[in-house]
Amino acid sequence: MKNQFDSELCEIVGAFYEKSKIGIIDNDALCLVARWQKYLSREHYECTDEMLECLAKMYPSDEFRSNIDVFGEGTADYMSRAIFEYLDQKKSSSN
Repeated sequence: MKNQFDSELCEIVGAFYEKSKIGIIDNDALCLVARWQKYLSREHYECTDEMLECLAKMYPSDEFRSNIDVFGEGTADYMSRAIFEYLDQKKSSSN
């Protein structure tokens, strides 16, 4: 299935998988979220913070997990957690 994806998508989601093995959401993970949001906005649709939050809610579902976790088990859950942390920090810094 991974061969259906473009190289940038594979690089980003693969990096999320590598981070998921460590388990913590650090600054590198937050930078990956920002990169993911920019990628989605450039290649697919305008990915606003609201859309990103919706995606974070959907990624752990079976339908999304089965596609995302082809990069490695736990990738979808980690991406979801990282996105929520990214959005929380973004909201905190704007207050």
